[in-house]
Amino acid sequence: MIVDAFAARDIVRVLYESKGLLIQLNLDATQAAGCLPSSLCDISQPHTKRDDGESENQNKELVSSMNEHNDETETELHNFERLEIEISFYTNNPRFTHIAPAALPNQQTVDYPSFKLVIVGDGGTGKTTFVKRHLTGEFEKKYEPTIGVEVHPLDFFTNCGKIRFYCWDTAGQEKFGGLRDGYYIHGQCAIIMFDVTARLTYKNVPTWHRDLCRVCENIPIVLCGNKVDVKNRQVKAKQVTFHRKKNLQYYEISAKSNYNFEKPFLYLARKLAGDQNLHFVESPALAPPEVQIDLAAQQQHEAELAAAASQPLPDDDDDAFE
Repeated sequence: MIVDAFAARDIVRVLYESKGLLIQLNLDATQAAGCLPSSLCDISQPHTKRDDGESENQNKELVSSMNEHNDETETELHNFERLEIEISFYTNNPRFTHIAPAALPNQQTVDYPSFKLVIVGDGGTGKTTFVKRHLTGEFEKKYEPTIGVEVHPLDFFTNCGKIRFYCWDTAGQEKFGGLRDGYYIHGQCAIIMFDVTARLTYKNVPTWHRDLCRVCENIPIVLCGNKVDVKNRQVKAKQVTFHRKKNLQYYEISAKSNYNFEKPFLYLARKLAGDQNLHFVESPALAPPEVQIDLAAQQQHEAELAAAASQPLPDDDDDAFE
């Protein structure tokens, strides 16, 4: 219910005091989703400052109203408390850069084109490692699940000038999803990532795509199959068909070996600029790859992808694994 309350709405900040809680809610979306009892919707509207007597009366009315709803209200307050804890954790923890979804792209912080890029996919597929590889040049060896969202600005130099992607690296694990749909608001492009060594991460791609498109309509999306440097992959090239059904661009990548490292960003930059001749003129200073994909392996990947593209589409993605 909390995730749905943040779907496809600009963030409206409402300070709502009840039982010592201070909550930030997307009021319009919450009411639309039916997540608040009507009495709570009424008293949570923005209001002017009142004197102590009036405020005390309001509090008494609130307590009375809450008692009437009892179980329903207690459930909602439990959800609100969890939401407040999540927001407090994101905003007070220096490890995270938490920007209100409405802040981008309307708020330009640089004097050259910038775009909000949302990166989604199951936990452990390599989203954070992929972004940090671009950001620092280093490969992140230790897996630490993203909690909520991390926002990283990535600059690229092109033949048309400098551009920036604000990469919203979202949590892949459900328990850390937090306000996930709210992070998609104002997204201008997206990357959906799965792990070619884990079938479940590919089977969940349609869900990620559906959630994205519910909030961000008609944006360029790249599907990325990560970890192709691993020899015993579980998702073969011929089994990856979702991008063909949804007209998405697909790349097989390896954050560990730098294979096809910049292609997702280049594709999105060209789509956003409306210029297929756009190209990057400088490469990021990367650390040496952790592993090497030899030329023969690269050629094999490309041949498998070409062969897969010529095959008829299965009726269902599950059919591809039979």
